[in-house]
Amino acid sequence: MDALSIAQAYAVFLLYSQGEKAAYPDNTQSGYILMAAFLELFFSGAIETDKKQRIRLHTPPGSKKYLQAIGEEIADGPPRTLGGWLEYYLSGFSDKDIHTVVCGVLDSLQEEGWLHPKGKGLFRTKYTLEPGKTQQAVEDFRIALLHGGRVGSQTQALALLLHQSGVLRALFSHEEEKKVQARLEDFQDHPMRRPIALIQKVLDHCDTEAAFLNWQMNEFY
Repeated sequence: MDALSIAQAYAVFLLYSQGEKAAYPDNTQSGYILMAAFLELFFSGAIETDKKQRIRLHTPPGSKKYLQAIGEEIADGPPRTLGGWLEYYLSGFSDKDIHTVVCGVLDSLQEEGWLHPKGKGLFRTKYTLEPGKTQQAVEDFRIALLHGGRVGSQTQALALLLHQSGVLRALFSHEEEKKVQARLEDFQDHPMRRPIALIQKVLDHCDTEAAFLNWQMNEFY
């Protein structure tokens, strides 16, 4: 799994969890891929927070286009907290909106031979995963969580993100769930646990705003 970044691994495991129905992520899962990309930037040292928890660019974000796109927004935009940046993308205020990030992650996986588009469904592009590479990545991740050894910080963050989004359960059997849950308890002191928890709150907030705007339009127009 070392060949995959956090955002790439999240996308691969998400599509894997969907089986034959694997398709372009919906709005909620796109939000989680966005969060995974921000985690990459934090772990690489490309972004950091000031005393007011506002994110600033610290070093160039690397060679991946989806990280460069976020880096450009941070460099050019006003200071925002992580929650502010997530809402900015998810509310559609960004010229380089969330789909720029999601498409960038999926394109990078395609370029590296992890997935292949197999035509459009009714609304979204469908994908097939490269079975050998995917199964190896899934097995490596399963071993990391099930076999009690030391788990790296980025793998811990990925596990917490997959758990919160509901994808994690697709990677383990019912009998394994208790053991995985115990491992997740070991990760509760991870410095990224609270930022990861933030994404669902932002998604809920954006959904509420969208519902309110839709009600206003139906009520008054």
